[in-house]
Amino acid sequence: DGLFRAESPPQVEEPQFALGFREQSNVNPVTELVHLIEIQRAYERGQAILQSEHERIRQVTDIAGNAN
Repeated sequence: DGLFRAESPPQVEEPQFALGFREQSNVNPVTELVHLIEIQRAYERGQAILQSEHERIRQVTDIAGNAN
């Protein structure tokens, strides 16, 4: 069926918990926000290129249509 199936996780012999400690996230929110902004700006640049190309093609077809 093409779906990923993980094997059973290994069993820890003697798990330990430390009181007063918290697990930390492996994601830095500031870094990820910067990446999102970079991606958004790249998307906007690509969108602007497509819009200008669309406008250029529209102008060419208008000129070609008026030449006949």
